[in-house]
Amino acid sequence: MAKYFRMMAIFACLSVAGGCGTYANLEGKNLPALAPGKQYEPVAFGGVRNDIRWCHSISLLFLLDLPLSIAGDVITLPLLKKQQAGPLPSRSYSAVEVGEDR
Repeated sequence: MAKYFRMMAIFACLSVAGGCGTYANLEGKNLPALAPGKQYEPVAFGGVRNDIRWCHSISLLFLLDLPLSIAGDVITLPLLKKQQAGPLPSRSYSAVEVGEDR
């Protein structure tokens, strides 16, 4: 029973701490939750890039976050691409275009 609670505690900690790279990328920050404001535009798979950069400069503990950032980047890729594409051009339709015979 104690083993079960230990595994659940580890899972809870990892799920809360996971995906820092993806979160920072979507917020446009260089550091997870510490950087003020938006510093850059989010890029595709920027969470993975952040984790690798942080592993080199801050701590190797960010390697634990890498699989969760990969999953988060894959899930958020359509949203990111939609934001980068911008709004669709609006077009007004007249009665002739909708189906009225000419």
